[in-house]
Amino acid sequence: MSADTMAIDREDLLAVLELRFDAVSEEIRRQIADIVDADVLERLILVAANAESFDVFVEELKAGATAFRMIGQQFNPLGQA
Repeated sequence: MSADTMAIDREDLLAVLELRFDAVSEEIRRQIADIVDADVLERLILVAANAESFDVFVEELKAGATAFRMIGQQFNPLGQA
């Protein structure tokens, strides 16, 4: 994936987070900016769109490349927030 595409995906991820969970801290923004693995970034976009809470997203962000699948109620966007 090109650097331009990665930058667009980072912007998309931040946009989804802001739409779903309001403001995104500078710390989270830095962590997202540091992602160099395109697969991780694409997965986090899906997580951001489906996580039931911001805390669930942060857990997945911390997991990085070690996370594999999104399963369970915590990935139900209509679940408790």
